[in-house]
Amino acid sequence: MSENTTILISKRAREKIKEFGKKGETYTDIINKMYKELKLKESVDMLMDTEGYLTIEQARKWTKEKNKLDGL
Repeated sequence: MSENTTILISKRAREKIKEFGKKGETYTDIINKMYKELKLKESVDMLMDTEGYLTIEQARKWTKEKNKLDGL
């Protein structure tokens, strides 16, 4: 049984996908490469998201204030 399938995309989309490829790469190679890059970008974006987190300076200040309140 074949592991391949056919997907229907526009010629314009096919040309855009080709831009990511190098000579000799298959569409599967190109799409896999694009997928890996997108997953890496998502991971980097998640790691760089600072919303809801304290800076190191803020965390140090919070810790000092908490220790004072706790009598440490």
